[in-house]
Amino acid sequence: MLTTRSVLRRSMLLASASLLAGTGTPTAASAAALPGHDGEALRTTPPPGWRNAYLPQERAQSAVVGGLSQLTGDVPLLGQLTLGAAELAFGHPGGRVRAAVAFLEPRAEREWYALDGVARARPLAQALLLAALLDDPRDFGGVDLVGRLEQLGAVGDTSTRALAARALTTAGSDSAAERRDDLVGQQCGGGWWTVQPGTCDGAAPDVTATAQAVLALREAPEPASVTAAGAGLDWLASAQGADGSFDDGLVLPTALAGRALGEAGRSEPAGRVAVWLRLAQASHQRDCGAKIPVGLVAPSRAAYGRAIEPGLPAGYERTWLPATAAASHAMRFPPRGDGSWPRLKAPAGYQRGGSVGRFVAAGVPALMEVCLTLGDTGVLARADEQGRVVVRTRLPRAGGSVRVRLLAYDRKVVRRSERVKLLQARRLTVSLRAPVIRPGGRQVAVVRDLAPQERVALRYRGRIVARGLATEQGVLRAGFDVGRGTGREPVVAVGRFANRRGSAVFTLAPASGR
Repeated sequence: MLTTRSVLRRSMLLASASLLAGTGTPTAASAAALPGHDGEALRTTPPPGWRNAYLPQERAQSAVVGGLSQLTGDVPLLGQLTLGAAELAFGHPGGRVRAAVAFLEPRAEREWYALDGVARARPLAQALLLAALLDDPRDFGGVDLVGRLEQLGAVGDTSTRALAARALTTAGSDSAAERRDDLVGQQCGGGWWTVQPGTCDGAAPDVTATAQAVLALREAPEPASVTAAGAGLDWLASAQGADGSFDDGLVLPTALAGRALGEAGRSEPAGRVAVWLRLAQASHQRDCGAKIPVGLVAPSRAAYGRAIEPGLPAGYERTWLPATAAASHAMRFPPRGDGSWPRLKAPAGYQRGGSVGRFVAAGVPALMEVCLTLGDTGVLARADEQGRVVVRTRLPRAGGSVRVRLLAYDRKVVRRSERVKLLQARRLTVSLRAPVIRPGGRQVAVVRDLAPQERVALRYRGRIVARGLATEQGVLRAGFDVGRGTGREPVVAVGRFANRRGSAVFTLAPASGR
C-alpha cells in the first residue's frame, strides 16, 4: 500500500534491485532514546565543486548519526555503530556520538565485551578503537582495554586479528608491531588474506579479511607492513567486479574494500565503489511512495528493492545500520564531479493532456535514484553513469499547467522544478463576419476559447488558408479569400492538437441572390 501519492511507474533506467515483495515494519531497538542533537554538523565537508558527488555520503552519515538514538537496548550493535560514526567524524564527534559513548562506557564490561576467550577479541578491539579516538583506552568504564587485548594475544579469524592490530596501533600499544608482523605472516602469495589464518593452500581469497588487513598495515612504520598492504591493495583492485562491487554485490565487503582503496589513494576503483553503493541507498521517501528513511543503505541491492514499498523489515537495525556505517566510509571517495547541480528539462510549449511526456535531468550524481513528481503522481527513476535521467510518463488529461519536480533525499537536498502547460480536448468557438458572401470576396473568421499564444490553423476547402497565435485572451482573428463557386462552405479551426477544433458555415452566393 503506497502513500497518498500514487506511483504509476517505477522506471529503473539501469539495472537495479528487483522490486520483490517484502514484509515487516520498522522497529525500535529500545524504548529509551539517547539525547538528540538536531542539526548536528557533519565533519566531512567536501571541497568546493564536489558537493554534488558527496551528497550520498553526507546523507548516509546523517543516517548513521541519527540511528544512534534508537539502539540503547542493543549495546553490542550500538558500540559498533558508534565506532563507525566516531571514525567518520575524524576525531571531532557531535553530541549524539558523545552521548552514545557516555551511555556505552559503564555498560561495556557487562554487555559489549563480556564473552569468554577468543570471542572477546572482536568487541574488545572495537571498543579499543572507539576509546582511542574519543576517550582514555586504558580507562574506558574502569577497564584497561589495551591491557585486555594484549593479554588475549593473536587470536580469532583474520578480520579479528586485523581489527585488533589496528586498534592496538591506534592506541599506541607496544605489542602493535608484533600483531602487525603476525598479520604480514598470514598473507598469501597472491597478495590476499583468507578468512582463517594459515589456510592459503586450501581456502579462497577473502575480500573482508584482505581489506581489514590493509587498513591495519597501510600506515605502519615498518616497510614489510607497507609492502604487504600494497600487495593487498593490488589484489583488491584486481578482484573488483565489472560493476564496481565485490563479493557478488554484498554491501559490507564492497564498502570495506572501497574504504581501504580510497584511504590508500586508489581513486579509480574506490570511486567505482562509491558510485555502486548508491544503488542500495534510499534517496527519496514520501513523493514516490517509498518508506525507507532517507540516507540508509541496505545490506544488498536486493534487500533495498524488497523494502521500497512495504518499508524496513523487523530487525533491520542489525543489517541496515552496519551497512550504512560501512558505506559512509566508502562513499567519501566518489569520482570528481564538475560541481554542477541537477538540471531538469521539461517538454516545451503546450502539451496534449493525456499524452506521454519526456523529461530529462542532467547533473544528477551517477546511479542515484531520484523521484520525479508530476502533480500527484510520483515516478521513480535512476540516473545512468553520466548522471542523466530520462523519464517518460503520461501527463494529466486536465488542461492548465502542472508542476514537475525532480527530488532526491526527500526534498531536502536536490530539488528542481519546471511547469508543463497542458491542453485538454475542447470544442472551439468559430464565428464569421459574413454569413453570406459573394464569390471572390474575403471572409474573416474569429476563433475563441483558445489558450494564450496557442497555435491555430484555419482550414477551408481542404487546405490551410491562415495560421496564427491566439492572443493572451485566447482569441484569433484571420481573413482569407473565399474563391469562386456557390453553396454552403464550412470553415474549420484546429488548435495546437487535433482534439481542439471548431467550425462554422457560410454561404457563397452571387450578389443577385442576396
